Amino acid sequence: MRRALLLAGVLPALAACGEGAASSAPSPHEEKARAFTRAMKTIDLQYDNLQADLADKKPSETVRGRLATIRAAAENASRLDYRASEAENRDIAFEFRKFLDALGKLEGATWAGDEGLRAWRRLGTACASCHDLYREDRDR
Repeated sequence: MRRALLLAGVLPALAACGEGAASSAPSPHEEKARAFTRAMKTIDLQYDNLQADLADKKPSETVRGRLATIRAAAENASRLDYRASEAENRDIAFEFRKFLDALGKLEGATWAGDEGLRAWRRLGTACASCHDLYREDRDR
């Protein structure tokens, strides 16, 4: 009986502990910022995986699959108006248009051997113009 009373008192108390611990839902602006950061991390991961694929001499189709993932993430991020000012949102959208244009040219490249490494470097150069804008979001 004591055990039942103890459990009856402890279980609701434990449940109540979790209720107050939940934080409020992020604002729509914060959700967009988080989605942007996830997209950038996807691009960074796929870029690193491209280099590994080239080093492992994987087929060009595998590499092009990573480019498709990069394109999808970049297109998604380019539509997220998460910056505080409209001017900043326009600037980053412009940088994404340049990146997506460069990526389009690289999708037809030969992704093997030395030509693959050159294409990988050109993709990295296309990423660089946007990274100054992205760096301030790293802590999200």
